[in-house]
Amino acid sequence: MNYVKLSLKEIEKLNGISVAHLSLKMESNHLTWPVTFQISTAGHNIRIESSHLVGELEILMDWLFEKVDNTTNSIKIIKYSKELIKADKQLNKVLELE
Repeated sequence: MNYVKLSLKEIEKLNGISVAHLSLKMESNHLTWPVTFQISTAGHNIRIESSHLVGELEILMDWLFEKVDNTTNSIKIIKYSKELIKADKQLNKVLELE
C-alpha cells in the first residue's frame, strides 16, 4: 500500500450509540486512481458506507486485515474511532461550577 489517510467526518448519535463516520483515502499501485471510502464504526465493527467496484473493495479488505506490528489495520481503525468517540464525549461534557 502506498498511502492511506484516515480522517473524521463526524460523530453521530444513533439511538444513544455514538458512531464515528470516517473518510479513508487510499492510493496504491493496484488502483488506477486514488479511492476514498466512507466508513463508520461504533467501536466494534467497521461498516463500508460508500459504493465501490469489487476490485476496490478487495484491495480495501486486504489492507484492513493486513497485520502491522501484530495488529490488523481494522483493529487500529476501531481503536482510533473509540478514542475519537471518547474525546467527543469529553468535548461535549458540560462543566457545572458553583
